[in-house]
Order: sequence, then C-alpha cells, then structure tokens
Amino acid sequence: MGLVFIGLVFVLISYNMNIGSSVVVDILPDFIGYLMLCLSLEKVETSNRWFREARVFSTGMLVVSVLTFIFQIRFFFSSWTGSIDSEVFAVFIKLLEGGIVYVDSIVYAITMIFAAFFSLAMMSEADSISHKGWSVTYTVFFLLYVLLAVAFVVFQFVQLPFSSYLIALPVNIVFALVFYCSTRTLDVFDN
Repeated sequence: MGLVFIGLVFVLISYNMNIGSSVVVDILPDFIGYLMLCLSLEKVETSNRWFREARVFSTGMLVVSVLTFIFQIRFFFSSWTGSIDSEVFAVFIKLLEGGIVYVDSIVYAITMIFAAFFSLAMMSEADSISHKGWSVTYTVFFLLYVLLAVAFVVFQFVQLPFSSYLIALPVNIVFALVFYCSTRTLDVFDN
C-alpha cells in the first residue's frame, strides 16, 4: 500500500524546479511513480479488470515519462555534442522538443485517464465488500478525472490566465489522501 501511495504522489503531484533560465526539472519525476505503480499493480491486476487497465496505462506512461524526463535533463548531455553519437542524440532531442512543446497538456490528460481507471478499480473493490461510502467517493473521483482529462485537452488550445495544473492539484492531493485512508478498509494492496 505504501508503494502505491508514494507512486501516486510522484505521478499526480508535480513539483518543478527551475535550473537556470530555460531548464525546468520535475523534482518528483513521474517515471519513478509509474514504475512503483507498475510493480504494485502487477500484483493485483487479477483482482479486477480496472487494475489491469490502470497497469496498461501506467506501463505506457512509464515510457512517456522517461522520455520527458530525459528531455528535462538534456543539459547534462551537452558533453555528447562532440562525440560520434551526437547526431543521433541531436535528432532524439529535436523529436522530444517538438513533441513536448505541443503535447504537454495531452500527456497530463492521459495521466488523468490513468487516475480515472485507478478510481474505477478502487470503486470496484469497494463494491466487492459493499462499502457504499468508498464506492461513491471513488465514483466522484472517476467523474472528476474524466472532466479533468477533457479539460487538459481543451486547455491545449485555449490560453488561460493561470496554470491549468492548479485546477488538478487540489483534486490530486485529496485523491492521494483518500486512497491512503481507504486502504485501511479496502485491503487490496495488503496481500
């Protein structure tokens, strides 16, 4: 349960640190969280279908988040510019730059879809023990995450006077805390 909670914190809460004028590095890298979630969900994916779906999303997002993290720390690879691999590395960085600039909100929308599937999995677990309180709570989170996923896609094309991540942050923090509290009743990760 602790590994899942820490994984959710790494995935759902972004804490960026500016290094210099143009480099931003996520202090809580998503790929670490997705790795923790992949390992944890592998053990419970037979429990219900939604854990399997959440694991598929977390595996795909593990790959995407590793690529985005490499893009964030590309300044560490500046010593490669004089080597034989520099052309391959330069092409790789150009592909990342082109993709990251335009799909940052889309990637976060996919993270919200992962959280929606995870909410469905936890709702299903609550239903299996007839715990209506947690079932309703996770249903509400499912709906919120579906709305957030749509909102992040729309925010890709609409300029807002504030960061769209500020909308999701309180929901993500409450979700992580609710997950932590609900696992005392829903012992799916205690196996």
